[in-house]
Amino acid sequence: MTTKLSLWRWSALDIKGNPQSGISFAVGKIDIMTWLCSRALFPVRIQRERAYESQHRHMDHRIHFLQQLSALLKAGVSLPDALVLLGQQHASPLWQAVLQQITLRLNEGETFSSIVQSWPALFPPLFVALSRTGEMTGKLDLCFAHLSEQQEQQRALQRTVSKALRYPLLTLSMALAVTLGMLLFVLPTFADIYQTFNTPLPAVTRILMSVSAWLTRHIYILAFTVTTVIILVVGPGRNLRRKFTQYLLQRAPVMNRLYGALMRSQIFMMLALTQQSGVNILQGLQLVKETLPAASHWQQVMAQLSTDVTQGITLGEAMRQHDCFTPLCYQLVTTGEQSGALDTMLEKLADWHRENTQLQASQLTQLMEPLLMVITGLITGLLVLAMYLPIFGLGEAMGAG
Repeated sequence: MTTKLSLWRWSALDIKGNPQSGISFAVGKIDIMTWLCSRALFPVRIQRERAYESQHRHMDHRIHFLQQLSALLKAGVSLPDALVLLGQQHASPLWQAVLQQITLRLNEGETFSSIVQSWPALFPPLFVALSRTGEMTGKLDLCFAHLSEQQEQQRALQRTVSKALRYPLLTLSMALAVTLGMLLFVLPTFADIYQTFNTPLPAVTRILMSVSAWLTRHIYILAFTVTTVIILVVGPGRNLRRKFTQYLLQRAPVMNRLYGALMRSQIFMMLALTQQSGVNILQGLQLVKETLPAASHWQQVMAQLSTDVTQGITLGEAMRQHDCFTPLCYQLVTTGEQSGALDTMLEKLADWHRENTQLQASQLTQLMEPLLMVITGLITGLLVLAMYLPIFGLGEAMGAG
C-alpha cells in the first residue's frame, strides 16, 4: 500500500536565529518536524497546503516551466541551478515542492527523466520520453523547446474545440431549465384555472398538462436525479463523466467529426515531435497511445498500428486499414517513409489537421447558433401556445353563457 504524501509549508529558525521557510512533501506534521530538526532547524510554523490542481492548470504551469527551463539551459545554466531558480519564483506551491524534490534527487545522482516519472499528472509519458532523449543526445534545451511548442498548440486547439462545444451545451441546458420551470410552476396555475370551466381543452394543452402533472407527482425523483447528475459532474465521478463525454463526442452526428479532427491533429503533432527529437517510430506510437483518452477507440487504433509496424508493415499501409485516417494521412505518411522525410510529412499533417479542426469548430458555432435559436423558439412557442390557446375557447364559452 502506497503512503499518501501531503504538501506542507513550514517556517523555521536556524542555529544563528535566521528565518528559513520552504514547502515540502511529507506524510504528516511530525515527519516535517523530524526532517527540520535533522537539518538543525527549529520549527516555528507548519501548515498544510492545498495540493490539488486541475488538468488545465497543470498544462499552463507545464508550458510555462518548459519555456523558462529551455531558455535557461540555452543560456548555459546547469539543470539543477535552473530548477532552483524556477522553483523559487513559481506561483504554485505544488510545483515549488516538486521542483525542490527534483533538485534534491538530481544532486543525489538520479537522472531527470527517471525522477519526473514520480509525478505522472504533472509530467506525462511524452515529457518523460523526450527528457530521456535529450539526456542521451545532450540536447535537453532543444527537446524542451519542441515540447513547449507542442503543448501550446495542443492547448490552443483544445480551447478552440471546448469553446465551440460549450455554447450549444449551455444554451440547451438553459432551454431545458426554463422548460422544466414552466412545466412545474407556471402550467399548473393555468391548469387550476381551466378546471373551473367546463370546456374541452386543445390536445397540445392536455398533453403538456399531463406531463406537468407527472413531473409534479415525481418532483422528488426529479430533484434526486438532477442532484446526482450535478454531483457526478462536479464531484468525484470524473471517470464516469469522462466516459460519457467520450461516448457523446464519438456518437453525436456533428461533434464526432470535430472530435476526430482533433484526435488526428493531436496524434500527428506528437508523432512529428517524437520523430524530430530522435525517438523511434514504435516508441513514438506507444507514447501517443498513452497520451490519448483511456479505453477509447483511438487508443485501440494506436495499439493496432504499433502491432502492424512491429510485424514489418509500413506506417502508411497500417493507417490505410483504419477508416479514421483519411487518404491524405496515409498518402503523405507513405511519401515521407519513402523519401526519408517522415518527420516533415507528419508535421505538415499536424498543421493541416490543426487548421482543419479550427475551421470545423468555427463552422460548428455558426451552424449551431441558428439551429439553437429555432429549437429554443419552438419550445417557447409550444409552451405559450399550450397555455394561451384555451383562453380563446374560454372566451367563446363565457360569451355563449
